[in-house]
Amino acid sequence: MRIVCTGDFSASGVFFDQVQAGEEIFDSQIRALFRDADVCHINLENPITDAPPRQKESGGANLMAPLNTAGYLKERHVGICTLANNHIMDSGRAGVEETVRHLEESGIRHYGLGGYPEYLMVGHGGTKVALIASCHREGPMWDGRTPAPYYFDLKKIRALIREVRETEDPDAVIYNYHGGTEYNIVPEPKRRAFFHEIARAGADLVIGHHAHAPQGIETVDGRTIVYGLGNFCFDVPTHHNVSYTCDSYCLGVEIEDGGEIALTRYYYHIDLEKRLIVMANDEERQECFRRHLQVFDSEEQYRQAWYKDAFRVYCTNRFPNVSRSSAAAGQTGGNGNSIEKGAVFRKMRERGMGSVPAAAIRTVVSDLRHESLRPFFFGAIRHLIREKAGHNR
Repeated sequence: MRIVCTGDFSASGVFFDQVQAGEEIFDSQIRALFRDADVCHINLENPITDAPPRQKESGGANLMAPLNTAGYLKERHVGICTLANNHIMDSGRAGVEETVRHLEESGIRHYGLGGYPEYLMVGHGGTKVALIASCHREGPMWDGRTPAPYYFDLKKIRALIREVRETEDPDAVIYNYHGGTEYNIVPEPKRRAFFHEIARAGADLVIGHHAHAPQGIETVDGRTIVYGLGNFCFDVPTHHNVSYTCDSYCLGVEIEDGGEIALTRYYYHIDLEKRLIVMANDEERQECFRRHLQVFDSEEQYRQAWYKDAFRVYCTNRFPNVSRSSAAAGQTGGNGNSIEKGAVFRKMRERGMGSVPAAAIRTVVSDLRHESLRPFFFGAIRHLIREKAGHNR
C-alpha cells in the first residue's frame, strides 16, 4: 500500500479565491503524486463552512475554506483527512458539522474528531493500516457530547493502540499528532519525549503537525517518527516573514504486508506570488534537511541543535507581530513582538545582563507565563551560555 501524507492544509489567504473558482493550486508533479497513490491523506486545518467565526479568548487567527473545498480535494485524489487540529473548530460546532457533511458528501473519509470512531482502518491489496489522530488542548475539545478534536493522554494512547492491534490486527499503525510549539525546525525536548512514548506504545509511524515548519525524522526502537511535515497549503499574513513556513516535504509511505515501512520525501515550495504549490526536490533542500533537520545522531548533537534553533526562533526569526488591523479583527499571531525579543538578547550578549532595560525584562516575564514560549526562552539562554563558554575556551 502506498499512502501520501501531507502537512497542514488551509484553503485560506491567497488560496481561498482559487479553490472557490476551481483554479489549480497544485503543480503537475504534485497532482501526479496524489493520483498515483493508493491513499492520499491531508491534515485539514480549517472548517469548510460559511458559518461565522467563533470568538477566541486567547486571540489567534480564524480560518475557513470555501464550500466547494471537499469536492475540489476529491477531484485531486485526496481520500482521507485528519480533523484533529486547533483550527477545525474556528467556526464552532456549526462549522465542524458542516465540514463533516461536505467531506462525507464528497466521499472523503475523516478521523480525529470526537463523536466519531477513535481510529480509521484503511485497506488496499490485502494490507491493513490503522490511522489514529489527536490534538493538544487548544480551543474546544471532545467532551463526550459536542463534536470536537480528540485529546488523548499517554495512558489512553497506549490503551487505544493496544485495542486496535488486538481487534483489527493491522499491518501498521500510523499516529498523527497535532500540537507543540510553532516555527522551530528542531522539535522541542518535551514534544520529542512524547513522540518517543507514542512510538514505544506501538505506533509504527508517528507524524507531527502544528509547527508550520519542517522537522526531521528519527527512528526509535525500530519505529519511525516524523516530527513535523510543516505547511502544505497554508497562507496567513502572520507567516509571511517567518522562516521555513513556505518550504517543507510530504511523505510517500510504502507499507508492505507484515508492516515494513519505507519513506520517500517529496520537497515542495509554496509560491505565494504564483499562487501555486510547486514540487522542489532540489539539492539545496536536500542539504537543508541533512544539515539542519537530521540532528539525532547523538543526544549532544540534538541538544546543541535545539538550543541553537530556540535562539534563532526566539531572537531573530521574527515571531508574527500583532498588527492594528488584525487586532481590530480579533486575530493575532499569538507569539508577541519579535523586535523586543531580539533587542533583549543582543544587549545581553553585547553588554551583559545589567544593560537590559526594564521594558525588555517585562517582555521576558510575560513570555515566561506562556507555555508555548518558555521552551524557546530557556533554549535560547542555554545557547548563549554554551556560546559564551566556547568563546572563553
